[in-house]
Amino acid sequence: MKAREIEFNETTKMLVYKGNYLYKVAYGKGFTVDGEQLPMEYPRLISPYGRIPRKPEEVRIEWEGHYLYHNFDKLIREHGPVG
Repeated sequence: MKAREIEFNETTKMLVYKGNYLYKVAYGKGFTVDGEQLPMEYPRLISPYGRIPRKPEEVRIEWEGHYLYHNFDKLIREHGPVG
């Protein structure tokens, strides 16, 4: 087995993991793998239950004839049968 190395710099708030790849993550500054910046704007959920973007105003998920609805700004949560 190859040795792994983990370092944390308290000053820069950067975590570095060295293994098969070089991972770096810094608080508020993103994430890289082998020097390539990875996008941080990805959907919150991609699944058979639904597709939910990041920071949505509302969420509705349907599965097997039932639904779950949230409106975060209005503090609404509903659920029940579809239809």
